[in-house]
Amino acid sequence: MVRRRKRGKTPIIAILIIIGCAIVLVIALVNIFRLQGEYKHTAEVNQKAVEAITETAKKEDGGEEEFKYNHEAALIVNPDAKGMYRNDATETLLPVVQRLNDDDYYLHLGFDGEYSRGGTLFIAGEIAKGLDASHVIIYGHHMNDDSMFTKNNKYKDEEFYHQGTNDTFYIYTPDTLREYKIFAVYNSDPQGPVYTINMNEEEIKEFAKECSERSMYPTGVDVSNASQIVTLSSCEATDYNYRLVVQGVLVKETPY
Repeated sequence: MVRRRKRGKTPIIAILIIIGCAIVLVIALVNIFRLQGEYKHTAEVNQKAVEAITETAKKEDGGEEEFKYNHEAALIVNPDAKGMYRNDATETLLPVVQRLNDDDYYLHLGFDGEYSRGGTLFIAGEIAKGLDASHVIIYGHHMNDDSMFTKNNKYKDEEFYHQGTNDTFYIYTPDTLREYKIFAVYNSDPQGPVYTINMNEEEIKEFAKECSERSMYPTGVDVSNASQIVTLSSCEATDYNYRLVVQGVLVKETPY
């Protein structure tokens, strides 16, 4: 008499494991495609914003095209518009907004007022004077597609900083073009002293000196006569509990 072997449970368990792995894989792929879609949407929103609030025209002498920021056009799209940030070294050109006393509003809101994963560059809400304050703090996300303030990570490389005009960024205000020289790059606690605001003429000079001493490397920029500092703040790529800080001191202001 031949006895039949009882069917083991191993094949069933194996099948369940395979099904579970397949489900996890599908969910992962869905999330990847969703993120890619959101990154693409953020890029499109920013591109449309730039096109809506800037214009280029040939110079009178027939030279290369001249770039202009149109603040009136920016206010039509978004009443919270304050200006535009430009950094040629990181190929960044983005509008800057501010919502007084609310630093959460533009975390995931595009310049057009609709949802956008990358949000919009924004000035700290407690800075009453906006771009005219002695210390301006501008926040921007670290994004996995190299958008927003992600490329500021390049400034952790001293060699990159010293190449060409990589040490410079610009801010367009409603009536002037301001040029800033980067003098400090370092990591900071989210509640660190770098986020101090409302400083007078003497305090901002001392603040600039202290920040310069914190830099990952010496920049050689003279900040003894600092009148205004702009701090660009984003999450540190290697540890989101910290912030990557890139600071520039005002060196030139040109009226339109």
